[in-house]
Amino acid sequence: MQITKACPECGNVEFNINSSFENYELICNNCQNQISKISLERYVQLEANCYNCGSKSFKVKVKKLGDRELWTAVCTSCGNTPRKYCSDEDGNEITYDEREKLILKNDEEMYFQVNNPVDENYDVEEVISNLEDEIDEREEEIRLLKVEINSKEDEIRVLKNELDDRDDEIQDLNKRLVRYINNMSELQEEIDNLRKDY
Repeated sequence: MQITKACPECGNVEFNINSSFENYELICNNCQNQISKISLERYVQLEANCYNCGSKSFKVKVKKLGDRELWTAVCTSCGNTPRKYCSDEDGNEITYDEREKLILKNDEEMYFQVNNPVDENYDVEEVISNLEDEIDEREEEIRLLKVEINSKEDEIRVLKNELDDRDDEIQDLNKRLVRYINNMSELQEEIDNLRKDY
């Protein structure tokens, strides 16, 4: 089931996006109340303006997926979702390959820390916990990508069905056109015969 998120303070359903590294905040554009802080994938940032029309106003759809929620911001003007882009920690846009290298470097540093503790007080359990969190994040990214793929496949199926329906309509119209042409030919022939007889 999918719902439209509303501000708990004023009931407004339109929000601005306060984007930052790996997360974004939803700010009610009526009372400025912060609704929620949503985490993104690693080294990913969300544009605060609609990439299509430039609007800063969004509605948020929340879909329940088991014990998790999928939040999707949708532009109130054109219905597009805000663009996600790969970003470094300073907010600079980077390529997907650069993002993967940063993630790999970060993972390697954690692995090195586990295997090369600098002192006896080094908290190995904390690093292991961080690595497990990284795995959970990757699994969540994969799950969300699968959800998005399934959604796009559903859209494609709907469009294909609509296209098939349009093809059927065109074929019916062509048949009607042929009948009308034949009927006109018969009428013209009848008119010609009447003129000859007259």
